Amino acid sequence: MNLSSRRVFELTHRYGLGITLIAMVAVFGIVNPGFLSLASAANIANQNAALAIVALGMTFVLISGSIDLSVGSILALLGVIVALVSQITGDILSAIVLGLLIAMAVGAINGGLVALLGLNSVIVTLAAFIWARGVATALTEGTSVSVAGWLPTVVNARLPHPLSVPLVVVVLTYLVGHLVLAKTRFGRYVYAVGGGEGSARQAGIRVNAVRLNVFVLSASCAGIGAVVEIGRFATAQPNAGFGLELDAIAAVIIGGTKLTGGEGSLRQTLIGVLFIAVLNTGLATVGIRDAYLLLYKGLVILFALSLEVVSGRLAARTARRDLIVDAEISA
Repeated sequence: MNLSSRRVFELTHRYGLGITLIAMVAVFGIVNPGFLSLASAANIANQNAALAIVALGMTFVLISGSIDLSVGSILALLGVIVALVSQITGDILSAIVLGLLIAMAVGAINGGLVALLGLNSVIVTLAAFIWARGVATALTEGTSVSVAGWLPTVVNARLPHPLSVPLVVVVLTYLVGHLVLAKTRFGRYVYAVGGGEGSARQAGIRVNAVRLNVFVLSASCAGIGAVVEIGRFATAQPNAGFGLELDAIAAVIIGGTKLTGGEGSLRQTLIGVLFIAVLNTGLATVGIRDAYLLLYKGLVILFALSLEVVSGRLAARTARRDLIVDAEISA
């Protein structure tokens, strides 16, 4: 293949997700012109704020070479705890602090089992996915719990359009997360552990401590997401966040973070979150519901991932062919 074909494959590999995202927006806009409005964009940001925050923590976990399937259940559990404690004490701030501390404790349990006992992160967090949801359901007997105090007023406060409190929280968390991942020693250690645990140990990195901390961070992000969600709706639901962990993992991987670890960034994760957010909201906006929504959502995600993988392989193959041709010409 010639140089132009190779360049096309390289550009498709690099910008394929953006191209697919633009195509989705165009299709949803044609079907429903209101989807292209500023109000729709603000609605997408508010509805997916918890997803964005949870995906931030998931990025750290995946870069470190692990996975966390418990974040949706942790979000539900923490939302229920904050709501119940706020009703009992009348102090929403103390309830939030307690909830975040419990989230960190759950993350420490997950991380401890993975790092210290050497258990597989899939099994550990799958178990937490089950027991945390069970505790949330038992505490509420399967019913919603209203949130007492000022939290709903603050979260739903009117800001200059299209800004909102959930969007501001997302921006702030990503700024902090980017600084930690890109500018601190801990961030470098996360990449090193994901790139190769053996090499990281030889370099003097405390691998167990890094693994423990990424799970604490992931659970903390789920806790922050829970606070945003119960503030938006003024209620806590034991079934909240169901499937959120899958959307978060999909967003991070679609954004370019390797499932095997060692590579990724929060900038890429934000693009992946935007992709999932537009897909979720767009499918619902055009009237697709239930099983068909899941079907189309899965197909679009598969297409985006396949486009990235196939274009990358074709670009690499054409590059190798060019090298062989150049070598033959030189000979």
